[in-house]
Amino acid sequence: MRTTRLLAILASLLVPVLASPAPAWSQDAEVRAVLFYSPTCPHCHDVMDRYLPPILERFGDRLQVITINAATPDGGRLYQDMLTAYAVPRERMGVPALVVGNRLLVGSQEIPAELPAIVEAGLAAGGIDWPAVPSIQHALARSGMLRPVPAPAAESAPSAAGAVQGDPGTAAASREGAAEMPEATVAGEAGAAAPVTGSGPAASQAEPVPGSATTGPETALVDITADAAPATARERFLRDPVGNGVAVVVLAGLLAVLAWALTGARRARPAGRMPAWLIPALVIVGAAVAGYMSFVEVTGASAACGPVGDCNTVQHSRYATLFGFLPVGVLGLAGYAVMGILWVVTRSGSAGRRRTGTALLWAAAVFGTAFSAYLTFLEPFVIGATCVWCLTSAVLIAVILMAATVELRQARLQAGAG
Repeated sequence: MRTTRLLAILASLLVPVLASPAPAWSQDAEVRAVLFYSPTCPHCHDVMDRYLPPILERFGDRLQVITINAATPDGGRLYQDMLTAYAVPRERMGVPALVVGNRLLVGSQEIPAELPAIVEAGLAAGGIDWPAVPSIQHALARSGMLRPVPAPAAESAPSAAGAVQGDPGTAAASREGAAEMPEATVAGEAGAAAPVTGSGPAASQAEPVPGSATTGPETALVDITADAAPATARERFLRDPVGNGVAVVVLAGLLAVLAWALTGARRARPAGRMPAWLIPALVIVGAAVAGYMSFVEVTGASAACGPVGDCNTVQHSRYATLFGFLPVGVLGLAGYAVMGILWVVTRSGSAGRRRTGTALLWAAAVFGTAFSAYLTFLEPFVIGATCVWCLTSAVLIAVILMAATVELRQARLQAGAG
């Protein structure tokens, strides 16, 4: 009797679930998205190799995603155009970045977590077209991904591309807000400009070419910049001349401090005095900065970058990880911890122990400054972006080296006098 009741209860719970209707997708609706990536970004590869394939398989040919390599000159310009068109705040800049309708998803956590729901809502609303950014539309047309069609009457043309009404957290939560997005055009065969705006089968003014690489999930990740040449050092620097210029100034300062420390450390003569609290204070501040960088690198979260530079591009690059597993921020945190311990050693024990601690503290600061100089060089000339947190840490370690050099010279002077 009890078994019968239990089965009846289970059946009453399962029937509504089994009888629930399938998702109400509009007929022939499609969602089209653009993913910006960098080949040196491990989080980008996580998205493309691990997270997107199951999503593409789930939605089949209803979801089309093309990729753009932001590390190439053309891809970098398209990425900058996207940032301008969507008025992306500095703290949201960086790759991987996926644009779908009026939504911008950034990072290897946000993209897989939010994309499926956006696609569901977009399909139910009639579809989401390619981002309404003119240069991206032209790039899609040049690569054969778009086919221009005659423009509809002005009164029937929608004013936004791929907007999903009622979507929380969107750059424009309604079509009224989305109307501020720029209108994209693709030149027709006769040289006329045809608007490529709107979403859904009725509103879409750009269709994939039949038989193109976007017709199935197995080839949905098409890179329209695959054949582009990599950017030169000058082109990478010019992506952000202000931020990268600051990095060059810091790099010059780091090299100057290194030269001064290496040539002056052996001089056993007075070199002024540093406040006793300076090194531990700098170590504490540096550890806080390195701890935040470690959090960003380990979790893939977006960094708060401030008014200068593009921290997320730096933190999500392959240079943010050593040997494929050790985040640079974690290494910096360990380095500050070691210097803090060595400073304690310089203040306790015998005179010989204090001198040894002073020498080791100086050597650790030399290594940290040299490594910071290497990373600072990579930012403007290899990565093409600057991280203000990295520059802050570099300046802190350089000041620690200066203080450690003064203490080393004082220790040598006292040893000579003794």
